[in-house]
Amino acid sequence: KLDQVKEFVEKERETDVLVLNTGGPPAKDFYQIEEDEWYKYHNQLFYSFVYILQNIKINKGGYIFLISSHQITEPTEKMSLSVAYRTAFSSVFKILSKGYAKDQISCINIAPGPIGTDRLKGLVDDMDEFQKSLPMGRVGKVKELSLFLEAIDPKIYYQNSVIPAKNIKAYIDFISLVKPNPKLKKIVSQLK
Repeated sequence: KLDQVKEFVEKERETDVLVLNTGGPPAKDFYQIEEDEWYKYHNQLFYSFVYILQNIKINKGGYIFLISSHQITEPTEKMSLSVAYRTAFSSVFKILSKGYAKDQISCINIAPGPIGTDRLKGLVDDMDEFQKSLPMGRVGKVKELSLFLEAIDPKIYYQNSVIPAKNIKAYIDFISLVKPNPKLKKIVSQLK
């Protein structure tokens, strides 16, 4: 709710790291979406993030993480409401990243594939069948996403990055090959 966002912003005026993440709307066919749903999710998926970025100072050298969705690059019809606003905000985020770059603030849009949350369980009728349809044969784990964020190296400047993290473990494996890092090795071992 927007009033909760405003309350948060009143308390938190500046930060080094900001994570923008929210739940999403129900899966619905485009033509079944009601007018009031468009307004509700405009506030939740778009305007709340705009409000936060307009009112919280990100300190120099900081990070802004947007947790969006693989749907921004591979939209499906039943997710029209979510895709419309997530894609719109991803575009605004990309535009703003150029201004943040002047202060060495990294803007990272992480677009994970399906993660095993209560929301996903509510969207999918048959989880076993759904998982069989995925490249790895399973949904991601919430822990994998948090470990992925831990793997970000503060010495590397990640400006305007969109990371389609469908297979977070494979991405971390790849990064650890390119740039050996004991922290990444520990993270990868936790994913097994």
